[in-house]
Amino acid sequence: MATENRSGKNRFVECQPIDAIMAIDRLARSDPERVALRVGPDELTYKALQSRSDALARALREHGAQGAVVGYWGERDLDWATAVVAI
Repeated sequence: MATENRSGKNRFVECQPIDAIMAIDRLARSDPERVALRVGPDELTYKALQSRSDALARALREHGAQGAVVGYWGERDLDWATAVVAI
């Protein structure tokens, strides 16, 4: 029987690091029309999120941002989520 420690975590559940970009890419291939994000009435599928974030990442690299610190200033919306994935 699993018990919880003081932190509230199940001691039998192993924590595995997850590469979020690889997970998004995998879902974009296997279930491209699945909704990845919803902000109010707006939604973005995994395919659209991958496409938008790849395009932004490419544009940033073309403008010399590869290996540089890049920030985002704006509302927390689908554009913000796209930028977080791209950066």
